[in-house]
Amino acid sequence: MRGIILNFSIQENTGYISGDDGKRYVFTGKEWKETFAPEKGKKVDFEVNISSEACSVYCIMYQENDANKLNIGSHIADDTHQKPTPQITESYINQLEVEKTYGTMSWFKKCMKNYVNFAGRARRSEFWNFVLMICFIQIIPSIIISITTYFITANQYRSYSYYSYSSGIGMNDFAQIFGISFVMAFIVTCAYCFICSCIFLLPSIAVTARRLHDIGLSGWWASLIILTYISPLLMLMGGIFFAMIVYIVICILFIVWCSTDTKPQANEWGLPAK
Repeated sequence: MRGIILNFSIQENTGYISGDDGKRYVFTGKEWKETFAPEKGKKVDFEVNISSEACSVYCIMYQENDANKLNIGSHIADDTHQKPTPQITESYINQLEVEKTYGTMSWFKKCMKNYVNFAGRARRSEFWNFVLMICFIQIIPSIIISITTYFITANQYRSYSYYSYSSGIGMNDFAQIFGISFVMAFIVTCAYCFICSCIFLLPSIAVTARRLHDIGLSGWWASLIILTYISPLLMLMGGIFFAMIVYIVICILFIVWCSTDTKPQANEWGLPAK
């Protein structure tokens, strides 16, 4: 089927096509098969999947009445299908205006919506607001969980008070019972943080890849995040010094990269994020 692109948001990685059948079809950047960004008004050829969404979207680089010109020579066809650089569109400008009103929650929702979108670009605000929200989700509940676990476990200390007095248990046993509350609070808090880290692993890698694209680096560098999950295992295996060095180096790299301002030029991953 063929149609015309109505609009496409680079930041949301979603667009709409008006098909020749009079219906509108949504499509994502994953289904866009060209190397340049989709533009409003471009004529495209696409298929429709079982969800009534456009897939395998290709841009038609020539008009129907000029198709016969392709038979003149192969060099003409090659020139016709030359890949242009991304151009600034109205939808791109409108999206940038909308993002000026974004707060922390809006950026977080956008990142979660694009949790497996490793294409496109992301500005510093998008990345750091997502990081801020993750810290908030992990730190505040962790404090509540650790305090709650501590007091629940510490009750064991009180419940054994009379028994220890009557049976002659010494102060060392008191200290052991009292110390259990700290250990349990630590274990439960670590478990909660690990679960959160697993949930946010893919969105974190995706937004980091888009942030790296925005400064002209390959998104594959974002895979280094996985090493930060392996570092605690290395510590448990005895390689504490090596694990700490790896963790610190990776953190410094990402802090520097993700704090770098947007490159104003368009690149292979699209137009600038701001």
